[in-house]
Amino acid sequence: MKNKTLFIVLVVFFITTSNYCQGQGLFSACVNGKWGFIDTNGYTVIPCKYKGDYAGDFSEELARIKINDKWGFIDTNGNTVISCKYDEAGIFSKELACVKLNGKYGFIDKTGKEIIPCKYDEANDFFRGLSYVKLNNKWGFIDKTGKEIIPCKYDNALLISEGLVEVRLNGKWGYVDTNDNTVIPCKYDYLWDFSERLICVRLNGKWGLIDRVGNEITPCKYEDVLSFSEMFPCVELNDKRKTRNEIILYKYNVWKFSARFARIKLNGKWGLINETGKEIIPCKYDFISDPSEGFAHVISNGKLGFIDTTGKEVIPCKYRRVWGFSEGFAAIKLNGKWGFIDTNDNTVIPCKYKGVRDFSEGLAAIKLNGKWGFIDRNDNIIIPCKYKSVRNFSEGLARIKLKKKYGFIDKTGKEIIPCKYEWINDFSGGLAKIKLNDKYGFIDKTGEEVIPCKYDYAVSFPIMEFINLFRNSKWIAVMRPSLSLYAEAYVNNQINVWEQQREFEKTTEWQIRVNETTRKAMADKLFREAKQKYITYTVKQNITLSLNDYDTDNEIFLINTTNILDEQNIWKLHVPANRASYFKESWDSIEYSPKYVIENDRLSIDEMKFKLPNGEEYTYKYELF
Repeated sequence: MKNKTLFIVLVVFFITTSNYCQGQGLFSACVNGKWGFIDTNGYTVIPCKYKGDYAGDFSEELARIKINDKWGFIDTNGNTVISCKYDEAGIFSKELACVKLNGKYGFIDKTGKEIIPCKYDEANDFFRGLSYVKLNNKWGFIDKTGKEIIPCKYDNALLISEGLVEVRLNGKWGYVDTNDNTVIPCKYDYLWDFSERLICVRLNGKWGLIDRVGNEITPCKYEDVLSFSEMFPCVELNDKRKTRNEIILYKYNVWKFSARFARIKLNGKWGLINETGKEIIPCKYDFISDPSEGFAHVISNGKLGFIDTTGKEVIPCKYRRVWGFSEGFAAIKLNGKWGFIDTNDNTVIPCKYKGVRDFSEGLAAIKLNGKWGFIDRNDNIIIPCKYKSVRNFSEGLARIKLKKKYGFIDKTGKEIIPCKYEWINDFSGGLAKIKLNDKYGFIDKTGEEVIPCKYDYAVSFPIMEFINLFRNSKWIAVMRPSLSLYAEAYVNNQINVWEQQREFEKTTEWQIRVNETTRKAMADKLFREAKQKYITYTVKQNITLSLNDYDTDNEIFLINTTNILDEQNIWKLHVPANRASYFKESWDSIEYSPKYVIENDRLSIDEMKFKLPNGEEYTYKYELF
């Protein structure tokens, strides 16, 4: 087999989503601290010859490069067209790039001409023809000619939709249009988009709703209002309403109910209103939960029941404790024991268990005599109660704890991953975080340690397709280590977004756009995108090469290769004895031209060309043993 180094994908933590250049398809690659560019087939187009800190991908025929901590741009032939003099530089978009010079921001064109002077304290890329800029600690908007469309006079400003800007002035929030005409006066403590038609506002510590031209729908009298829309949820954390900036930070800790209703709180009690402001359910409940499968549980006088999404109480408040509906069943507690009911309040599994978990993938965890096992929907014990703790089934596996160690079982109870780890997370995107001997790593579903347990800490972010690893007081970002795992995470995340009904999309249009045929076509398209992104991020990882001893008898240089994970290999490069001295002398001036291939589900270097200053070339190819 080939003796290949399988390079786990590593990227610098601050790198954002790569820009694939349509028609050019060039991606930056780094070898031995030198940057170059490869095409979509893994072949080098511009050799790795730039001694710099960073090179970005091409956008509009130009790519950013960073040399001696300054930024500039090169073209597709590797020629420097804009010299490296900027403190920061963004990518070109519609002929302009945002740059920072002497601590101030402006915009240049592709010749390097300063179209908008570098005079702003902060500036952002253009969106819908406008850039959000800061001058003298005030915010405004400029167009592509540099004209101030909205003067820099606001404490904060945010372009939220076509023609509408949210602004803060003297500590109060309102709306203006893109000509700086007042739409809603700056008089509210907080406000934000609440639904397609309404805005949630806070005034003098109370909450209400207004429409998009400022007409009052409900007066500011409520202690809290929770969102109509799942697209722009409100957030409540530690009993305090957060500002808009904090909402962005906490946007996944959401309270949401229905596109037709909002939850309101008055005098410590919760109720429901519709989008006209009419109270559908008076504020009488101690609590109204998020909906689950069309039902939300409510609390009244210490007892729990369920309402449907019209607000009708379909299951009376009579239970001591309940869980939300999952796969058609909800867990209930009566007389100190747990069982399950269906949506018609029929008892389908008697209340006889000490503990239960929701149904997931057809099975529910139950606790008997201090141990956990699993039952099916007919109350048959499928997996005996013998575990210290269990988690729900996900992706065909369930985490279990036995004798203070963690592992995974399948739905037959077979131990797929042995109970040997000090800690193990559920699988996400094909990987699970593990802890062994006080170090962290990751395993796949076969139990293989694809990232060994040698890191002080590790965090997985499925939505970004990356894993963050902490070692030697430093964080590094690691892409999922195989194409299939990366593609699975990428496709699933993107499909979930694509399947959502858009803000102004009719249901009939959504049903035409999202169906089995279009879903398959979209998945195929996204897999192709994932492959390009996988290649893009992989080749950004710097491969460190160091020249070792020369074997004169066999005319071979030994070259050590190392990546950030300390994975090492030795290459054997044939160089004639009469050229070995010159090769060694030229080592620091060599240009590198790698060729990449995807083999065994991973991206590897198939060959490496070494070009000396006099034009001589030597090629290393992986050997068969």
